[in-house]
Amino acid sequence: MSLFVSAILTAFGTFSALPVPCPGWGEKSLRYSLAALPLVGAAAGLLLFGWARLCAFLQPGGLVEAAGYCLLPQVFSGGFHLDGFADVSDARASWAEPARRRQILKDSHIGAFALIRTLWYTLALFALATALRPEPARLALLALLLVLERALGALALVSLPLAAGGGMARTFADGADRARVRLLLGLWAFCCLAGLLALGRLTGLAMALLAALCFLRLSRVSRRDFGGLSGDLAGWFIQRCELWGWAALILGQSLAAKGVWGWF
Repeated sequence: MSLFVSAILTAFGTFSALPVPCPGWGEKSLRYSLAALPLVGAAAGLLLFGWARLCAFLQPGGLVEAAGYCLLPQVFSGGFHLDGFADVSDARASWAEPARRRQILKDSHIGAFALIRTLWYTLALFALATALRPEPARLALLALLLVLERALGALALVSLPLAAGGGMARTFADGADRARVRLLLGLWAFCCLAGLLALGRLTGLAMALLAALCFLRLSRVSRRDFGGLSGDLAGWFIQRCELWGWAALILGQSLAAKGVWGWF
């Protein structure tokens, strides 16, 4: 099996709920698997286009359609990144020392703050989705957002200091050809940025800037609160990046309707 195919199968087998044959976490599989993670976002983006077409045919109602835009990326990923968001929410709410926060990340039980903040997150995302007017350009921006957030999340794993201990993040980061993976992920991010600017203009720029701010926030929080990056923190970043990207998109849509700027 080629490195290319092995990397893609490992990425989809680990970071999605697709029942693909995963070649395992051997040296060959891990070398470029993080560079293939944006493809998982691209596949999730295609699901949004398919859902939009299905809703245009069935006319199920605005709330059902909005629920699909919220749920499909989560179902496709198997809740993998949302689990990280919940764990980090619990750990940060403890106000404990970094070592204790890392222990909370490993706890399989869900805490009160994880539940509360996940509910807040889900409600906010659903509210934004109910406001979406699913034109092709906006759906393309959402698809690019799903790719960009995963490219940046993977880039963090091979660029930022990792927390002490093992875990999946260290397994993937240590097994990666870091220099080449960073280059490939940088190309992914650049292409997403170009696409956002070409399709969304000021809206796309706002989405890209917010993604960059979320990345900077991830760098600070991982160092200050946890002593380094972990897989849960990468998932926390991906979910935050997605929510803020949605917010920028809906704001741009609203301003375009008011005739403030020619957004699309």
